[in-house]
Amino acid sequence: MLRLVYNNANMEADFECSDTTGTDVTRPLDTAVILSLFCDARADVHADIPKETDRRGWWAEAYFEAPDEWGSGLWQVLTKKATQTALAYAQRTCERSLRWLIVDGICKDVEVETWWIEGRQGYLGILVKLYKPDETAPQYVGPWEIYHAVG
Repeated sequence: MLRLVYNNANMEADFECSDTTGTDVTRPLDTAVILSLFCDARADVHADIPKETDRRGWWAEAYFEAPDEWGSGLWQVLTKKATQTALAYAQRTCERSLRWLIVDGICKDVEVETWWIEGRQGYLGILVKLYKPDETAPQYVGPWEIYHAVG
């Protein structure tokens, strides 16, 4: 099974082949969550981003039907100071980017926790908990660290 695996040490995702039979389904939602969180969503026209920054996003999203969207606004956190406001924005944008898992019936609930990592100035921690429709305990996906450029 081909999937994306996030490496906190390098802060990058890479493809991994879990086995040659394609039967390893121990973490089936990792790739979906990584793509949802770490692909850049298009910024709103009124977003608070530097003037010289483009609004990013994926060109094919122009063909999506509302309310479908691609990616998250985590990239916008990189343009802000490491404050509680930026932390709350990071949590909201993660929740928003993963909402499709609930809408499509893949999960019954998604919880996101965010925090500034103590002792690592400018690093944002993200923990995602996914609750499948037929289970009461969460399936954990994450946690991840991303570097917040403006300390």
